[in-house]
Amino acid sequence: MDVGLAALRKSLVTHYDRLKRRLAARLGNDELASDALQDVYLKLDAVAAPDSVRQPEAYLYRMAFHIAVDSARSGDERLTTAETDEILGLTPDSAPGTPPFSCGRKAR
Repeated sequence: MDVGLAALRKSLVTHYDRLKRRLAARLGNDELASDALQDVYLKLDAVAAPDSVRQPEAYLYRMAFHIAVDSARSGDERLTTAETDEILGLTPDSAPGTPPFSCGRKAR
């Protein structure tokens, strides 16, 4: 069965979980697999896809794998959520309550 760009998008959404599991197993990194699949979705909008693809899931898998490998080779390291929170000072508050300064007024 030959498919076009719209069918590739639909195949990516339909088979996302299976593609992510396969990629994560091969790459050894769940986040890298997820990022690669997101990049595939975006690239499908940006590049001209072939007129027909006989095995859309295999095509998408190879595309995501190559994106992940290129990302790893380029040293494109992204921060984890925990690292981002730490940099922004968004640490969980162990003692919830009203802060000493509320709504711009000083505590008395």
